[in-house]
Amino acid sequence: MRLTTEIQYLKGVGPKLGDLFSRKGLKTLADLFEFYPRAYEDQRAARNIASLRPDDIVSIKATVVAVHSINMGRSARKMYDVVLRDASGQIHCKYFRVPYKGYFERFKPFTEVRVVGKVTEYRGRIEFHHPDIKDVEPDEETQDALIPLYTEIEGLATAKIMKLVRSAFAQIEEWPEEALPKWMREKYKLIPRQDALKDIHFPDPNKAKEYAEFKTAAQKRIIFDEFFWLELYLASKKAGFQKEGAPQIRNNGYGTNRRGRQYGAEAGNQYPLRRYGPLLQHYSGNGLYDEGKDQEHAPGKCIGTSPGSE
Repeated sequence: MRLTTEIQYLKGVGPKLGDLFSRKGLKTLADLFEFYPRAYEDQRAARNIASLRPDDIVSIKATVVAVHSINMGRSARKMYDVVLRDASGQIHCKYFRVPYKGYFERFKPFTEVRVVGKVTEYRGRIEFHHPDIKDVEPDEETQDALIPLYTEIEGLATAKIMKLVRSAFAQIEEWPEEALPKWMREKYKLIPRQDALKDIHFPDPNKAKEYAEFKTAAQKRIIFDEFFWLELYLASKKAGFQKEGAPQIRNNGYGTNRRGRQYGAEAGNQYPLRRYGPLLQHYSGNGLYDEGKDQEHAPGKCIGTSPGSE
């Protein structure tokens, strides 16, 4: 199998389940690999409510007491409060936005759930803000593992999605070459995209804190790609795409996300680097490019920032 193989041909899927994924925009194995976990559950961090402390990142089992919606001023916005209890105490889980349609309707009183999130102190009381809450599986066992949690797809549980993703990795036979050149990956300390995808779906339990804070090398590589291809596309639309005598990045459908492949199809099959240093801008302050240092690779003045740099 290849990245371009349709999900329905994956062992254990078939046309019906494949159509379910397709309606969510997930058609190929590449799309499935880019369906990133929304959070991670550190099963080694299982605790009870009474033992929780501010800033702890934990996983606890509790029972739903009630779900309340509270109007926020005169606007139509609402804050949702899921009240949970275990044998040691009670805690509130507050949401200032709805994770997805039907999220809160799942939580009925006396239902046992698992909560994964960071403990916050607010006005002298500990609570969760936007934790991940999922149903407890009947045969659930605590393991020494960091479990990726996926957004459910029309009732398809996160455990089933994780199983399919891992099955896809086992069945993939060919990975295309990298889209980003070696010099760029070395300069910005980016791990290969293939390794990044695997690490995101097969997380190291010893890096639970880094995963929760989006600081792993795998997450930094994916974040870099997201911004790089988006900014490249926007610049090409703004300035008009011109091929120039500079190193090129090939858009071979790999090493880019779904948006990147779309942008590549519109902007052309090859991306000149010259004049597009600002495309590498990210959310922090250290420059990647310097005109004096990087003339070998980027003749124009290029100033950008590295993903996740402090």
